[in-house]
Amino acid sequence: MMPLALAHPRSDEEIVGQTNDLARIALRYIGTGYEVPDDHKFYDSEDPRSHKAWEFACEVQEELFATDPNDALANLPEPEPEPRYAVVPYQRDQGDTYVVIDTLRKGTVIARSIGNSPEAINDLLGIAVTMNAAEEEGA
Repeated sequence: MMPLALAHPRSDEEIVGQTNDLARIALRYIGTGYEVPDDHKFYDSEDPRSHKAWEFACEVQEELFATDPNDALANLPEPEPEPRYAVVPYQRDQGDTYVVIDTLRKGTVIARSIGNSPEAINDLLGIAVTMNAAEEEGA
């Protein structure tokens, strides 16, 4: 089959996004009873049904447009790492204190009270902490 011509070249992000959308459509037919959230990335899933849907969508892209979505995926920039710590203000009788929630370990949350200022957090953890604008206005 001769590949279809496109009106304009697609970016790597477009190719990956369209292939992911196609995998979602394929999942309706091959993944009976298997549902995924709207932001599910089929290419990043370890579930065999997601993997199969992604592979099917890649094959369609290759057949119709002579495009390998896995090449486009390899060209995408690395995603920003998720923050390791969440800093949550917590009111106590003696004044404000901040609680650090350590989310480093998947599925594990550790909360610690560490002091009454962002500087205390900086000293203890060795990380720069900036409170968001809404928290700064309330201070």
